[in-house]
Amino acid sequence: MREGLAEKFDEYLDGLFDRPLTLVHSDFRLDNLMFGEPGSADACVVLDWQICSASIGSLDLQYFISGNLRKDVIAKHTDELLDTYYEASMPRDDYARTSLILALYIVTNSSAIDPKNYDQRGNDLIELIYASLGESMVRYEAERFLP
Repeated sequence: MREGLAEKFDEYLDGLFDRPLTLVHSDFRLDNLMFGEPGSADACVVLDWQICSASIGSLDLQYFISGNLRKDVIAKHTDELLDTYYEASMPRDDYARTSLILALYIVTNSSAIDPKNYDQRGNDLIELIYASLGESMVRYEAERFLP
């Protein structure tokens, strides 16, 4: 990330959060989803709402893609996913902007991550998010949104 981001992060957030807010899960990944009968009321049930908040919806989208999809799948399908999501609600650039928020969240909370406290699934998730998020930031040129 660009040097000096910490000093300008409030300005960056102000620019990002001038968009309409919605309820976000904040830990939106496959481990927190249950799937039922397609077309039924329980076709998809989202679990684990302890850290939900008001934010921009693209934050959950960024977290979902970075935390669930392998690099080859991201490279092949993310543009299509963003086009579908954009048609429903979100300016496409918000996806790039939220990659910076998620990166800062991970960096500032990484001191609390002790790999010895995680099973293989937890370690795989951490590794996947770091790698996928970095590639997303580069691919969608997230730096252009820094103040």
